[in-house]
Amino acid sequence: MATIRAIRGDITSLAVGAIVNAANRSLQPGSGVDGAIRAAGGPEITAETEAVGGIETGNAVATTAGRLQAEWVIHTAGPIWGSVTEADADSQLSSCYRSSLELAGELDHPSPHRGVAELEQLPHEAREAGLAGSEAQRMGDGPDHVALGALEQTLEH
Repeated sequence: MATIRAIRGDITSLAVGAIVNAANRSLQPGSGVDGAIRAAGGPEITAETEAVGGIETGNAVATTAGRLQAEWVIHTAGPIWGSVTEADADSQLSSCYRSSLELAGELDHPSPHRGVAELEQLPHEAREAGLAGSEAQRMGDGPDHVALGALEQTLEH
């Protein structure tokens, strides 16, 4: 059985196979953690996201990590809370986690671990906890609950 662990730290300093970035649908540079990831990783990350062009809400795409200690950055676009129904936002947020986990399993890590084994080394930013305007006051069934449910469901398969 997999263990999900929350840690507080600087996602840009982690030496792991991949980190997950809360991106916007256009994959254009943003502020907050996205800005920190791009600043620490260098222009290669932005050059690669510009080449992709954009993604749909709930989907994920990977770029190299530039100067970061991680090998990859997985960018996933979450819902804009208040622009869709609560149920749709929860579904889209859940899709962000599933998409990023599935993509991590497809990446060619040079380590002996691939797929689900590598997921224990897949730090996720606290999705929808900042500028995207999450409904943080939804105690018990808010973004954290959606994230844990999506992670547990994906790890079971």
